[in-house]
Parts: sequence; structure tokens; C-alpha cells
Amino acid sequence: MKKTKKVLINIVIMMLVSFSLTSFAFADYSKSEATTIYKQTKVTELKAKAYALLDCATGKTVFKNNEKEHINVGYLSQLMTLFVTYERYSEGKFKSDAIVTVSKEAQAASNGKARVFLDAGKKEVISVDQAIKAVAICNAVDAAYALGEFVGGTVEDFVKMMNDKAKEIGMTDSLFTDPTGADREGQYTCASDLVTLGKLFIEKYPEILEYTKLTYGEFKHDSTGQPFTAMVSPNNLTRGKFYTESDGLGVGFSENSGYAMLATVEVEEKRVIACVLGEEDENYRAAEIKKLLEYGLSNFEYRIVSQKGTFVRRVNVVDGKKKRADVYTAEDFGVILEKSQFKNLKHDIVMYGQVTAPVAADTEVGEIVYTVDGEEVGKVKIVCTEKIERANWFTRLIRKILKWLGLD
Repeated sequence: MKKTKKVLINIVIMMLVSFSLTSFAFADYSKSEATTIYKQTKVTELKAKAYALLDCATGKTVFKNNEKEHINVGYLSQLMTLFVTYERYSEGKFKSDAIVTVSKEAQAASNGKARVFLDAGKKEVISVDQAIKAVAICNAVDAAYALGEFVGGTVEDFVKMMNDKAKEIGMTDSLFTDPTGADREGQYTCASDLVTLGKLFIEKYPEILEYTKLTYGEFKHDSTGQPFTAMVSPNNLTRGKFYTESDGLGVGFSENSGYAMLATVEVEEKRVIACVLGEEDENYRAAEIKKLLEYGLSNFEYRIVSQKGTFVRRVNVVDGKKKRADVYTAEDFGVILEKSQFKNLKHDIVMYGQVTAPVAADTEVGEIVYTVDGEEVGKVKIVCTEKIERANWFTRLIRKILKWLGLD
């Protein structure tokens, strides 16, 4: 009986300690304060240092400010650690139940930080899936460090993999210095890069959302016999039930740069991703990113403006058997805009030059440039769909004579 009581006391203590360390980043969150800020906030007057809103269907960033500014985002950089891990797993480099050995370095790196209390002294081993879940739910530094060592061989090699992948996918304003986000010297990213990463992550590995939407989990220390560690999500959109439809992706904090979040939501098969960086506290972070997400869902619309094969105009064909030919759009053209902007959508037909025979079928002869209030929003090529041969010398001569006489 005494032994059972002692075990229960130990479990309660571990849960309380775990909760305090995994929840330190959202200790000041107040749903009522966040709600007040949300109601008073205008999407055009956000206090975030930088933000970006991306429409997943088109891949277009539809609303942004200071989106390229370099900002340290703390644990939010762990999303790249997870992305690299998922990619290596998808390539068959290891299985989800592969054994990860916890090093002393992984344990030491997490002291005083978000963690799941991995114990190198007891030679603890965990699975890749356990580590992914710990990072995705509670930003566990020890699990992220262990993943880096396992996937990369060394932390240094893994960091190189992170930066190489960032360049490959177009994250041109990001630099990673460790797999955990806890090393806040020198590392940075930006709102534009983070929404790019978020979109690609969801497209390639949508299963990550099954973890990032969780508000709580229990990390079991099967190899050491320790009581489980409670994993509490620091994501106030999901944990605080501030925006229940949101299913990820992550949060971060830096003493110098403030609070950061990358969030996503899907409503009626429309998904958007938003990022806010440099928020002054967790209430503004939650309120402003919810405002951005809802703005993306309700105020922007994707429309097909012209379909492939739409007639554009008739053009002259110099020296052709046919003197004139019809040209058409080469592909569908669609654009995402604020709904109110569609009435201001204009287009100009720009020809590459005169069309001279012989002309092969589907020859590009120009383009339609679309603008809104003078700013280009896209373009579509136009083609001559039919093959037109060159007229013989006699026909060309007669035409020149008729033109000289003003009869052509």
C-alpha cells in the first residue's frame, strides 16, 4: 500500500514538473484578454512585427507585411527539424519505430527548457515516432536534439541538412544553427519562409497535423520505467480552444524578438496558413493570427478569369497562305484576390511582334497581362493554334503590288 502511494506521489510530481516546463511559454495567456484584443483588432492594423497569409490552393501569399524581415523564432524552428525527419523517413532511411538512443548532450541541452525528461544516465531509448510526437505537441528540446543526432548522425551534419533543405525549397531568408530552436544566437527566419515551409509540409506530409492539433499527450518512458511525462501543447489556438478549427502548426518565443506562431485552418475544403512574428505577448499572438486566418478564409476568392482556348483576337500573318489567323489563350488563368478587387481587374494584350509565316501549330505569339489598380497580378500566354504555311513567291508578289496600289 505504501509502495503504491509512493508511486502515485511520484507520478503527480512528475506531471506537475513536466507541466511547468512544457507550459512556461503560455503562462500569461488569457482567453478573455485574447478575445477582447481579437474583437478590437483590425486586420490592417496588426501589431506583429511581421506577418504573412498564404492561400494553400494557389500557393499565393495574399496579405503580408515585413514578410522578409529576419527574426529569431525560438522553438518554432523545430518545424524544419520535423520536416527533414519526415523526408528522410519517406525516403526509407529508417522506420517510425526505429530506436533513438538518448545522449547526454540531448539531455543537457534541454535543462530548464521544454522537455519530456529523457534520461541518458539510465540509457533511455525511444522511437522516432515518440520523438516526433514530443516535438510536435510540446516543443520538447531533448527529443528534437535526439532526432537531430539520429537522422543526421551528428547535430552538426543535421543542421547542414536543415539549411540545405531550406535553400532547396526557397527559404532564402532563414538560417538554422541547431535542431531545437533553443540556440538563439545567430539563427533566424521570416514570415514568408515559414508559410512556405508550412504549405509544403502539409502537402507532402499531412499526417503531421494529427500531432500538431493535439493539446495533450503522455510520453511513456518504457525503457527506464519512469512515470509518464505529461506533454501540454503551448499552441493557444488549439489548447485554449480559441480557434477550435485550427490544426497546427507551431509556436515560438525569443526574448529579443517576442512571440511567434505559424497556424493553419481548413474550412469547407479551403485551407490557409498564417504566420505572425514579433508579437508582444501570447494574447496578441493568438488574437492576431486568428484574425489573419479568418480574413484569408472569408475575404479572398480564387476565380478562373479565362479558360484555355478562349478566343482573343484575329492577327495578321505576314507572308502566310492565310493572311489572318485567330489566336487563343494557351491555358486556364486563375487569380486569387480580395473579392472586392475583381471589379478592378483589367487586362492588356501584348504581342511579341508581327506573326510571320511559316507558323507552327500552338506557336506563342503574345500574352495577356492582368492588373489590379496598376499592379500586375498575373499573365497568360496566347497562341496561334493552327499551322500556317508560307505563301509561294507569286502570291507574295501579287500582294505587294496590290498593297502598293492601295487595293489590299
